[in-house]
Formats: sequence, structure tokens, C-alpha cells
Amino acid sequence: VWTQHYGDHLLNAQSKVCRFEDVGDEWEEFFIRPCEDTKSFSGKVYDWVEFDTWRRRVIDLRETYTTLDADTMVMYGPARKIYREARFFVVDGEIVTGSTYKVGHRVHYTDEIPPTTMDYAKRMVDLWQPARAFVIDIALTDDEDDGYNKVIEINNINSSGFYACDLQKFVMAIEHMEF
Repeated sequence: VWTQHYGDHLLNAQSKVCRFEDVGDEWEEFFIRPCEDTKSFSGKVYDWVEFDTWRRRVIDLRETYTTLDADTMVMYGPARKIYREARFFVVDGEIVTGSTYKVGHRVHYTDEIPPTTMDYAKRMVDLWQPARAFVIDIALTDDEDDGYNKVIEINNINSSGFYACDLQKFVMAIEHMEF
């Protein structure tokens, strides 16, 4: 669904969905994660040799000791360089608060967000909204096409970390929603 609305704006627009057992060696380094939010494994960047070794060991377990098996549906795509990650809480089409939560490989909570990333997030919210209240994560990348920004993912509001977001602004926006 995200691809239908965001297309090439997605960080993983080139990704593929298949069974864990059917992942192909299309990219030297790639990111892989389960499709469902089961936490059967954490999303991670692998090289092909490391992944294939791990996959064979998992499949050899034959579902005995793991929630991950050959039939688990996964999403995988080429590894991308991410310089910064920011989260935005959206209520009724408006970004009400946001924060940076990662710089490079380091967790870094701050309410400082590059203006180009904020503008990009607003454009993406205007493009599509999956719900009246949701969270959108944006990456600052090495991809020049969108001013170096891409949509990482969409989350629901009840299971997303607030990081350095202004919790009071978010609560006030929710309280003022008309039902």
C-alpha cells in the first residue's frame, strides 16, 4: 500500500517481497526484515554470504525452535546510506511534532530537524495519509532525487517512540480531534 502512494519516495522502493527461503542474491549488500510485525528477527543489512549462512541454519531448525521459518514473508532490497533519521507525528493532516532520533549509526534525540527534511515530510503527508493520526519516519540519504530525503516507514501512534518530540503538542492535537 505504501508503494501505491509513495512510490519512489520510499527508501526501499526497489525492495521485493518473498518467502525467507526464496530471497535471491541480487544485491551485494541488502536490507531485510519480516513483512509482519512479529519481531521474528530484526531488520538488518547483510552481505550475501553472511545472510545465506544464517538462512541455511534457520531453515535447518525446521520450525522447532524459532518463529522464523522458510515460509516467513520478508521484504528485502538494496542497502542504502542513511545519514539522519527523523520521526513526525501527524494529526488530521498536520505535522504536530517531530524529532531527529538517529545521526549516522548513533542514536541521537533532538528536536532539531533540517528544514529540507521537515519540508519533505510535509509534502509526503500532503501526498497520502493512512489514518487521521499516524507517524512517518524520514531518512536523509545519499539519493539526490528527492533532495536527499526518503520515507522510511509509516507507524501507528500507539507503538511509536516519542524520542525528542513535544509530547504535549501531540496530546493536545489528539484531544482537539473531532469525532
